[in-house]
Amino acid sequence: MIENENLAEELKHLLIFSHLSGTELTNISEICDVIIYYDGDLIVAQDTESPYFYAILEGDVSIWIKGQDGESICVSEIHKGDIFGEAAIFIDMKRTASVIAHGEVKIVSIFREKFFNFIHKYPRAGLKIYLYIIMSLLNKLKKTNVELTLEKESTVSAKDLERLKAFFPGSWINE
Repeated sequence: MIENENLAEELKHLLIFSHLSGTELTNISEICDVIIYYDGDLIVAQDTESPYFYAILEGDVSIWIKGQDGESICVSEIHKGDIFGEAAIFIDMKRTASVIAHGEVKIVSIFREKFFNFIHKYPRAGLKIYLYIIMSLLNKLKKTNVELTLEKESTVSAKDLERLKAFFPGSWINE
């Protein structure tokens, strides 16, 4: 972890914190840990539990999920201003993916209990942050639903087969 005297100023540029007052920004910055990761560093490991959520101040990370064969598959990249691990604010559960630094990355992490104490003192700020987190989770769910729908759709339709038959007149395809 590193010390960062200007953290409140950096946080106000992140969408999740952009609607907080100066006092709220100063106080939330006091519960944040700032961490620098380097290319290839593991930030979050799939199937582990952690009471932290994260926001990216600088850089990019890639999201990896283990497939059925045990091989990791890169499913997404997220960038400066994005958050991840936000489900940890609500409940203890295993991480659904691994997060790996893509180049140098500056991240803030927030511990659940410290966040709860913050929202006890600043409920309006807590509500703003919770609404952002809920929207983030809903958007991720929507994206996943779209991807699952595309995955379930047949990749070759009957219409595609009919067009293919035209290229091979009199062949076994037309039988």
